[in-house]
Amino acid sequence: AAMLIRLLRWLSSRPDAIVCNSSIAADQLRQIGYCMNRGRVVANGFETEKFRPDASAKSSLCEELNLPPNAMIIGRIGRNDSQKDNAMFLRAMADLVSMRENLHIVMAGSGIEEGREPLASDLAPVADQLRGRLHLLGERSDVPRITAALDISVSSSITEGFPNVVGEAMACGVPPISTDVGDAVRLMGDAGVAIPSRDAAALLAACSRLLDM
Repeated sequence: AAMLIRLLRWLSSRPDAIVCNSSIAADQLRQIGYCMNRGRVVANGFETEKFRPDASAKSSLCEELNLPPNAMIIGRIGRNDSQKDNAMFLRAMADLVSMRENLHIVMAGSGIEEGREPLASDLAPVADQLRGRLHLLGERSDVPRITAALDISVSSSITEGFPNVVGEAMACGVPPISTDVGDAVRLMGDAGVAIPSRDAAALLAACSRLLDM
């Protein structure tokens, strides 16, 4: 795919438009020599009839996972992929749960299951600290309900274009924390917290600050 993208730059002056879903993608094409005179950024949209505040979602998820009704829940929704940097997320969460008795961590997405790599290797160093506090839900059909149940939504990716999970959390009224990659900061504005990528200490501090509010 990367080779095809580079080859197509020779034809980039011919289309009526080159449409990207993020400004960073448009910038990257420009940097490798695309003619972007007719470039357009059309950001992803969100299904706000599905992703919306839901007062019953928290109690529903707590009942499903057998959590106390006063549990605080931090969630990471995304596939099992090294680019999502679940390792950094889990390191930060392991430190955070040691300081907060009623905190639970939820992860959902394709391949988010016990024993699946690379998640298994990411989890191994902190498995003991997270025992009983981490809930791996795998791929789910009720992501809007899970998102609306969260107290904080985290996107810990190393790289992104336009991170849908951030906008979906915002549509549910859930504060997002995201690494400063792709168009995440542009999307969040002042409705979320941006942190450097690969920085578990920054994620820990941001989560603590939001939980204290």
